Amino acid sequence: MSIGNPHDTLAVFGRQVPRWKVGYYVLGMYAGIYGMAKLYGSFQSAPARVFESPEQEQFVRRYVEFAEGESKKPLQVRRDFQG
Repeated sequence: MSIGNPHDTLAVFGRQVPRWKVGYYVLGMYAGIYGMAKLYGSFQSAPARVFESPEQEQFVRRYVEFAEGESKKPLQVRRDFQG
């Protein structure tokens, strides 16, 4: 079963392009669009955090403060968060 000669040319934007290159161009466009979509999504800001209760918000604030302080210490001296 044959789909034709891959060296036949197709007119793409006024240029004669071999059929085998057209497939590469299409794959390249798909990869480019996918890559640009991922890149665009990486620049979007994260949604605001919504806490269920003030206690949960205080817990998260204490944990973040603790984790920032512990990250400045060497690994051997770090301790676990006790809540």
